[in-house]
Amino acid sequence: MQPLLLSVLTPYTSNRNTGNLYEIATALHLLRKMGLSDADLDEQAPFLDSIAVYNTKKTEPLRAFFATVKSIPVGSGFVFDGETYVNMACVTQDDGAGRTGDFILSTATGASKSFSVCGGKMTRKGEINKCLANPTATRFGCTEEDIGSFKAIQDKAVLDYKAFMTVRYGASESSWPSRTKTPVSTEACSTVAKAVEARFGSLEADQQIRIVNDLLRIEDGKKPADYLVLVHEKTLMPLFFRFETPPRVWAPTLRAKGIYLYLYNGPTCVGSTQVKFNNGIYHNGKTSSLVSSWNATACLSDLFTMTKVPFS
Repeated sequence: MQPLLLSVLTPYTSNRNTGNLYEIATALHLLRKMGLSDADLDEQAPFLDSIAVYNTKKTEPLRAFFATVKSIPVGSGFVFDGETYVNMACVTQDDGAGRTGDFILSTATGASKSFSVCGGKMTRKGEINKCLANPTATRFGCTEEDIGSFKAIQDKAVLDYKAFMTVRYGASESSWPSRTKTPVSTEACSTVAKAVEARFGSLEADQQIRIVNDLLRIEDGKKPADYLVLVHEKTLMPLFFRFETPPRVWAPTLRAKGIYLYLYNGPTCVGSTQVKFNNGIYHNGKTSSLVSSWNATACLSDLFTMTKVPFS
C-alpha cells in the first residue's frame, strides 16, 4: 500500500490549490478502505507532514485529519456502487484524464470510474454547487477584438489601481495588502462582464449551446465525472453522488450583474462565472490577466439527477 499511498498523494507536495484539503481527505478515506494500515501511516508520517507544511493555509486541519485516519476501519477493497475498486490514481492536475475528476479508481479487471471532489455541503434546498472550469473570455465566444479591448481596460485599471493603493497605503508596493477589493478592480471586471454578456447574446443559438455545453463539461452527452464527492468542510466526511444523464435541451442566456455572469437555462439560473483573478489586477509587481482564470460554478443538482450512493 505504501507505493500506492505515495503515488496518489505526491501531487499535493507541489500543489497548493484551495481544494487540496478535501481531495487529500477523500484519498485517505478511500485508501483506508483499500487496506491502508496504521503501519503504512506511521512509516509515511514525514511524507504526510511535508504535504501539510506545503499546504500552508490548511496545515493544521490536515495534520488533525492525519491523526484521525486510524479511526476509519481498514478494508480489503473499496466496495462501492456494485464494484470493488483495488487501485487509485490522482489526476487532479490532468484535465485530459477523468474530465473534472480528481481521482480515477480501477477494479481488478481494469474497469475505471472518475471521482470529482469538492468541499462544502448541500444547501437547505438540496442544491449542490461546484466550480467546473476556470475559463478564459474566449470560451464565451469573445473575439480577438474583444480580448484587445479587455486588455486595454486591464492596462488602465492597473494604473488606476496603483494610484488608489498609493493614496490608501502609501507609495511602497511592499506595504500593499494582497487580494484587496477596490472600486477600480470591481469596475474593470464589471465592464468586461457586461461586454461578454453582449457578445454571447449576439451569437447564434447553436453556438451558444456549444459554448455552454463545453463550460459545463456536458458536450456530446458527457458528464463532468462519474461521481461527485462532497466533503464536509468541518468533519471532512465524504458524501458520494452519481452523475446521471445531463440535460439535452437548452435555451441559454448570460446576464451580467457586477463582476458576475449568471447562466440561465430558460428561466432557471443554473450557474455563475466570477470575472476575476485571484490576486487582483496587480500583484507582487506584476499585472494579473483580466481575460483568464475565471471561476465557472454550476448548480449540479439543477443540471443532473444527482443520485446519492451509500458509503461506509
